[in-house]
Amino acid sequence: MHLERRLLGKTGFQVSTIGLGAWGIGGVGYGPVSHVQGAKCVEAYLDRGGNFIDTSNNYDNSESIIGNVLSRAGARSKVILASKASRLDRPGVRQELEETLRALRCDYLDLYYLHRPPHEAGRMNSALDIFEEFKVEGKIRAVGVSVQGPDVNQKSVDNALRYIRSGRVDAVQLVYSIARQKHAGVFQEAFDRKVGIVCRTVLESGFLTGKYPVGHSFDDHRRKWTRAPLRRLLEAAEELNHSARSNGNSTPAQVAIRFVLDDDRVASAILGAKTVEQVSENMNAASSPALNVAFRSELVSRYACRTEEFNTGEKPPRLYQRLFRRISRFMGEMP
Repeated sequence: MHLERRLLGKTGFQVSTIGLGAWGIGGVGYGPVSHVQGAKCVEAYLDRGGNFIDTSNNYDNSESIIGNVLSRAGARSKVILASKASRLDRPGVRQELEETLRALRCDYLDLYYLHRPPHEAGRMNSALDIFEEFKVEGKIRAVGVSVQGPDVNQKSVDNALRYIRSGRVDAVQLVYSIARQKHAGVFQEAFDRKVGIVCRTVLESGFLTGKYPVGHSFDDHRRKWTRAPLRRLLEAAEELNHSARSNGNSTPAQVAIRFVLDDDRVASAILGAKTVEQVSENMNAASSPALNVAFRSELVSRYACRTEEFNTGEKPPRLYQRLFRRISRFMGEMP
């Protein structure tokens, strides 16, 4: 099948509109996944015409699974490969990059994201200095920033704009869905500055697929959603299911994916999968018709101002917040 590809900002990369989010196949977040099953997901994605794979050093087995598949298939040059670094100190992030390259069985990354980017200008620039060194060395081709989630608020919007306006990043990855549209406020500026836009959490960790009834409980990473916002998300999925049928769309997941892709400023929507069937469902949405203009406008009107209602509602204990700030400052001050 033909899968549409779009230009990722000023990178020159033509990426498939559906990217493979490889957190799930690593066996973290959504429960265990065997190496065999993970490899089948990657193979299915490539077979369906996908060329944009998103992983991280923190995704357990994800990078090694991807590396094995690409090596066996001789497909490295056909894929735009993105990973992420969480460290901010020069020795630490260099170690992370080298570990990533070994696991992926390659000698360069197309796109390397700064994961959980700091808000302070000084720490931002110090981190980007390191990434630019990697670019000069030929270890990475483009610099990205993956704006921290899972919650979306004015602070995350401001941080995205800070990096976009720095002129030092080639792509920005953001949480964006029908339920949480707040980051759409940075799209035009990113597009105008030729910073590629990559969206994640498009299906809200599966909540918007319509597979889970109101009252369903989760035993994976989704436990972080407290009762009230979880109920609101699952109620929104029920509303979406009804609206999808009323507007001639097959599934709420299809509507959720098309909602993101119908914005031409978005280069790609990163979607996770643990099975070949889930990969196929995601890819099928990319070839489905665009949403009716009136229906899309209705979804914007209904949800655009409600982002914070669908955040996790989780508030870390103040002790942990202070500890996290101290660790972050320490890592940022290391040479």
